[in-house]
Amino acid sequence: MLIESLITETVELRGFRVVVVQKSSDGLEAELAPDGRYAPCCGVCGSRARYRDTRPARCFRHVPLWGINVYWVYVPRRVVCDYCSGVHVEALPWVSGKRQFGRAKETLEGFFDWFGEERTEQLEGVCCDMWRPYVDVVKARVPKAILVFDKFYIVQHLTKAVDQVRRDEIREKGKAHKELMAKTRYIWLKKPWNLSDKQQVRLSELEHMNLKINRAYRLKEAFREFWSYTYLITH
Repeated sequence: MLIESLITETVELRGFRVVVVQKSSDGLEAELAPDGRYAPCCGVCGSRARYRDTRPARCFRHVPLWGINVYWVYVPRRVVCDYCSGVHVEALPWVSGKRQFGRAKETLEGFFDWFGEERTEQLEGVCCDMWRPYVDVVKARVPKAILVFDKFYIVQHLTKAVDQVRRDEIREKGKAHKELMAKTRYIWLKKPWNLSDKQQVRLSELEHMNLKINRAYRLKEAFREFWSYTYLITH
């Protein structure tokens, strides 16, 4: 069908396929489905991930064709990502255009302009990621508020640091160490309770060796206590 061909040619659909295009009361609806030739990817970090389950069908509005409204209908999958240690909705390439909004210093400045000085002064805390321009804006516009970094981004930095230690140690120690560390990357990145029996045995073996990666791994895991740590405030 001509419309199906136009969709395939003009939209990034790698990993997906157009099942059928049909007329609806408000225009055209294109039903999409996964392409079995490709593994799903994590919607957060983009790494290949393992299928977990599906979410309810979603409808996405596309650019009109010849003045006719066009919608995508798709049932998103949730995936288990070993790289960023979480369960996330898969990456959907046709909505990637949204990423160009809200990732600029000027965007956050504009928000505070719209929010107004009176309401801004009442803010007690602001949560954001660790992007420097955002931090600078928050400190300048809301100096009295507590700046809180989002847990996800902190954990992401920790896992990236652990993986970098693994890479550096392999480079420093050469071929023999590279063979020793083969297929261990996700052992160091996953949560302990998510390790398979085989991975738990392998981790136990590696922990008896004097490895930099093991020390980095232990520091990463020790940091988990931070999220549940409580203390008595005294005046």
